[in-house]
Amino acid sequence: MYRYKFKGKRIVDAILYVPLVIPEIVMGISLLVFFSIVKIPLGKVSLIIAHVTFSIAYVVAVVKTSLDGFDKSVEEVAMDLGATPLKTFFYVTLPIIMPGVIAGGS
Repeated sequence: MYRYKFKGKRIVDAILYVPLVIPEIVMGISLLVFFSIVKIPLGKVSLIIAHVTFSIAYVVAVVKTSLDGFDKSVEEVAMDLGATPLKTFFYVTLPIIMPGVIAGGS
């Protein structure tokens, strides 16, 4: 989402930031109403869905911030030297953004 531009990117960004701006109690009640309407039984599954829904906005915000200072030329150099896109991600990109990923996960 950070690297590519696509149709509807602004809308997706806005939806991802909604949990950051609404109070937690409103989010909890709206999720409870949603689970009732969709007939998802309250339990482990609904708890995991609610937790991921609430936490994803914070993870996206923190990781996106760590990507702001990322130099794309480092990836280009790795690929010019023969690394595959997957190796470039795991050996170059991920170690550089790892502090943001760890901060988003905690």
